[in-house]
Amino acid sequence: DVGDVVVPPGTAITFRVWIPGGSPVNVIEPYVQDYNWGWSQSWYGNPATNTWSTFTATVPGTAT
Repeated sequence: DVGDVVVPPGTAITFRVWIPGGSPVNVIEPYVQDYNWGWSQSWYGNPATNTWSTFTATVPGTAT
C-alpha cells in the first residue's frame, strides 16, 4: 500500500513480488486509485512461485 504518490495519467506502475513455493496465493490483483476514488486493476492468475514476478497496473488516462 502506497499513498499520496502523484503519477501522471497513462503511466504503467510495475510491482515485483516474490511468492514462496507452497504458498496459497493463486491470484495477484494490483490496482491504482485516484483522488476521486476511481480505480483500475489488472488480474494475474497462477503466478510463478520461488522467483520474482513482475506485474503492472496502468493509471487510467482520465485519472485525477
